[in-house]
Amino acid sequence: MKILYLAPEMVVPGTHGGSSHVLEAVRSFVNIGHSVILVLRRSAGQNYFEKIENITYMRFPILPTCIGRNLSYFFASFFSSFFLRYDLVYERARIFAGIGCVVSSFFGKKSAYEMIEPYVELPLVLGTMKNGLIHLFIKRWHQFVCSRASRVLVTHSSFCTDIQSGKELFVTTGVDIHRFSSEGSHDDIIKRYNLLGKKVILYIGSFAWWHALEHVVAAASFFQKKYPEVIFLFVGDGEKMETVKDLILGLKLRNILLVGKVSLAEIPSYIAVSDICLCLFDRTYTPFRVFDYFYSPIKVHEYKAMGKPVVASSIGTLKELIVDHVNGVLVNENDKNSLIDGINYLLIHPRKAQAMGMKNRRDVLKNYDWDVINTRILRTIFS
Repeated sequence: MKILYLAPEMVVPGTHGGSSHVLEAVRSFVNIGHSVILVLRRSAGQNYFEKIENITYMRFPILPTCIGRNLSYFFASFFSSFFLRYDLVYERARIFAGIGCVVSSFFGKKSAYEMIEPYVELPLVLGTMKNGLIHLFIKRWHQFVCSRASRVLVTHSSFCTDIQSGKELFVTTGVDIHRFSSEGSHDDIIKRYNLLGKKVILYIGSFAWWHALEHVVAAASFFQKKYPEVIFLFVGDGEKMETVKDLILGLKLRNILLVGKVSLAEIPSYIAVSDICLCLFDRTYTPFRVFDYFYSPIKVHEYKAMGKPVVASSIGTLKELIVDHVNGVLVNENDKNSLIDGINYLLIHPRKAQAMGMKNRRDVLKNYDWDVINTRILRTIFS
């Protein structure tokens, strides 16, 4: 089967979580026997067209203004879905996306429209758009796209309001179980950060303000006093980096290492040298209060795939991925004492932590391998 995968807003390869999502999903489609045409945004220095094994990369230049970007995305998707030959369109949802699903429906082709966030209502909730004619047009276009798509893939029930009953398919993101495994040596990371004999608490991700990192920093002060062998490793960057640096300086913490951005290829090594992994999202962030936590975070699957226990926020879909004291610990990310208790439990119960990690690896092999997820999606669409 030939799959046309439309993600014209994404740069691949890239350091964004969405880049990892797209690339791993596409590689999985190839792994289970299909060929893929991947439509992307072109970044400086990248080829407009290249073919690597059974993936054909088509990169389009994107205009810099807001209107220009959306028009560029629209026409890149329209051009690809109208002129290319394929059996299935797989399109990532966003404002004014979906033209590939619409075009394919007129050609009698199957399509999947993937929603990982409530993108129609999100601008209203965040206050970046008023509830007027423009939003009404966006909503009506979304409803039309959902009516033409063969299946609408969703990660949360709050997305289903405008989807015809029976068309929705609940999905999660996945992980490459071969790339994210405990095999191989990671001595270079241990030596680079002097981690030999240390207990490593890992955070990977953007330093966005909804990740509650300031509370992790506050909790770290407790561990510096009680457990000198505990090191917090922060991998990533973002808008809260300076705030985090100021907090570390103010608390005179020596047990937090700020790694900065690393390539996607290096991520498994950082997880491999960790003992406990963090996945925290601020429940007071307005979209999470309104819709509940709706993402299917890739980092959780990566942590679990490498057999690590996870400390996660006790909200939304995270409570489906992490069962408290079964494969991790659920906490209130805004409560320093809750964070301390959750991390401390895993530190003082190493055998239970190890058992949780082993359970996570088994769970991923069975349910969250990209090949398993994509096989299920294709089977449902073509049944």
